[in-house]
Amino acid sequence: MSTSDEGAYHKLSVPAQTHPSGCPIDHEFTTFTTGYLTNPYPELAKIREDHPIFYSKKLGYLVVTRMEDLTEVFRDHDVYSSENVQDPVFPVCERAAKVLAHKDFNPVAVMSNRQ
Repeated sequence: MSTSDEGAYHKLSVPAQTHPSGCPIDHEFTTFTTGYLTNPYPELAKIREDHPIFYSKKLGYLVVTRMEDLTEVFRDHDVYSSENVQDPVFPVCERAAKVLAHKDFNPVAVMSNRQ
């Protein structure tokens, strides 16, 4: 995996790895099972005890299950950032680029566009 994030959808603040270093990996966890969708609490209680923070291979995300850990994630935006969550996955088409470049077009930043 490349350590460069130039042109990548996600901006990386640390070198990319094949999987999180030192973090438990759950190869089977997903939030899309019937049992989880019906009642996630028993499964989450067990997970919270066994490994409260882990990498879900099926989801491709780190999963954080304890409130104190979630609080840290939400408060430390320098480490845990979603700064590029609204970056386009694909470049803008030529027609849209013309609209955006027009002198009368004035995009005003809204809260969801601000970090």
